[in-house]
Amino acid sequence: MPPRWWLLVGDWVVLALVMVAGFAFHGTLEASALGRLVGGIVVLALAWTLAAVPTAAVDPERGASPRGWWRWLWATVLAMPLGLLLYEALRGQRVLLLSFVAVMAGLSFLAIAAWRLLYWWAYGRRA
Repeated sequence: MPPRWWLLVGDWVVLALVMVAGFAFHGTLEASALGRLVGGIVVLALAWTLAAVPTAAVDPERGASPRGWWRWLWATVLAMPLGLLLYEALRGQRVLLLSFVAVMAGLSFLAIAAWRLLYWWAYGRRA
């Protein structure tokens, strides 16, 4: 069984990939936007950590199993508005679009679920 922190680090990587995909989809993945991208990834990882730890989404015994999908959902519901609000505030924006939060939360949840199912398939189902 891998160390306990692998779930959290894997979540961070997945969220970073979602951010990179979003920047690429919107045509803003360029060297001049690298600071915004890295800042967004860091803020989103921080928000995810603050939400995933109390919901036990990063606990390998409770959060890695597909039966713990609701923990991933709660962590996403808590983390995305917080992370995106902080991200926009650091950029000097005063408005956070609900559609942006909904799309980011939905895509992030699907990506986290895919990662968690892969993790469970590799490590959890044997336990």
